This record gives sequence, C-alpha cells and structure tokens, in this order.
Amino acid sequence: DLVKARRFFEMSIQLDPKNREIVVPNLNGLALVSLYEGQPENALEYLSRASALEKNNSITKINTIAVRMSGSKWNEAMREAQE
Repeated sequence: DLVKARRFFEMSIQLDPKNREIVVPNLNGLALVSLYEGQPENALEYLSRASALEKNNSITKINTIAVRMSGSKWNEAMREAQE
C-alpha cells in the first residue's frame, strides 16, 4: 500500500531528521513511492535532497537514473550514469 509506505518513510525521517544514515534511505523510499504514483518530478526532488546529503550514494544515483529513464529523459539518465 503506497499510502502506508509514504507514511512510514516520512515518519522515519521525522524520528531523526539530522541523521543522514536514516534520512537518505527514506528519501529514496519516498522517491520510489512517488514514481509508482506517477509523479516522477516529485521523485526527482526527493532524490535531489538525498544527493545533497550524500553525494556519492549509489542507491540514490541508481534511483535517479531509473526515474529519468522512466520519464524518457534519456540524455539526463546517461549523463547521471557516467558520473
């Protein structure tokens, strides 16, 4: 259930909003929920926030590429994959 998943990720972030080890994975989770809800722009916003906290996180990079590819942003996806 996407509503429950979103609530879980949001609540997890609220538990310790300054802890990157908690926030980054949960922002990735929110991004995937947004993607499944058909909101790729929201997904990219969550992933941008995650990347700002932890620039070289491989999960964030993979998810960003996946979101861009799902929205036919092939050039951006390829650029991201090469970084």
